[in-house]
Amino acid sequence: MIRRVLVLAGLALLPLPALAGPTDPVAVIASGPALAGGVRIATLALTRFQPARVADGVVTDPTGLLTLRAELIDAGIRAHLAAAELARTRQLFRAGQNVSAASLQQAKAADALATARCQALAAQAIARFGPVLAGMMARSTGPVAALAVGKASLVAVALTASPPSRATARDAAGAPITLTFIGAMAHAPAGRIGPGAYYRAPLLPAGEPLALRLDQGGAHRGYLIPASAIIYRPGRRAIFIETAPHRFTLTALRGAVPVRAEGTLRSYFVRRTHLPPHPTVAIAGAGLLLSIIASHEGKAGGRTR
Repeated sequence: MIRRVLVLAGLALLPLPALAGPTDPVAVIASGPALAGGVRIATLALTRFQPARVADGVVTDPTGLLTLRAELIDAGIRAHLAAAELARTRQLFRAGQNVSAASLQQAKAADALATARCQALAAQAIARFGPVLAGMMARSTGPVAALAVGKASLVAVALTASPPSRATARDAAGAPITLTFIGAMAHAPAGRIGPGAYYRAPLLPAGEPLALRLDQGGAHRGYLIPASAIIYRPGRRAIFIETAPHRFTLTALRGAVPVRAEGTLRSYFVRRTHLPPHPTVAIAGAGLLLSIIASHEGKAGGRTR
């Protein structure tokens, strides 16, 4: 049986037990000096976590879109008038009224030209802005109509797949905003490779960049583990869980999801099924506990009795 007392960094350590297993090393520390030396613990509370990803977006300049919208509306009105004139001329011609065959042909030609212009502009809208946004251009309500009267903005977002129906972001002043998915872009956003999507946002200055938070799937229950508690080992992450007073077990994390705030890694989320209920974790001094284990492992092979 191996029994030894280790002294590390001025901390008195209790005799180390045999390791619980090849993947679960255990460190046992004396209470007062060790805690004073920098090992701090916290009991984690169960929390709700919504998986999300971040995508880059930019508020587009609406000039080209609104110009094309005006042309589409104008062409639609002209096509409607041409169709009505053709119907009237055809009716008079069939009734033997004072309408010549030449007048009827002129009405047919005007109707065909008006229809062709509508079709050409619609095709241009689809090619430039995608079928969904193109289909909204001539409507009196919806995202494009709101854009036309200065009540909304159009945000182009670089996405890889599966854009959610809603997204959140913060404007230049830091105020939270909500964005609503419109549809896929016809081409990649400027300076990007790959697909993109349009979102409707409140009125914002054209060219303003946005970092969008996009919720992914349903929410989960689990624990947020501070980044300071994480031990990075080859091929995995681990934490020290206090399994008995002053006894810490190095426990591998499964399915840990990094959580960032303003680009900085703050914590990891782990589902509750992957950890004991309300675990008490070493949130500071994890490196010290790892050193205790390393020191024990280094000496265990040479002293037996």
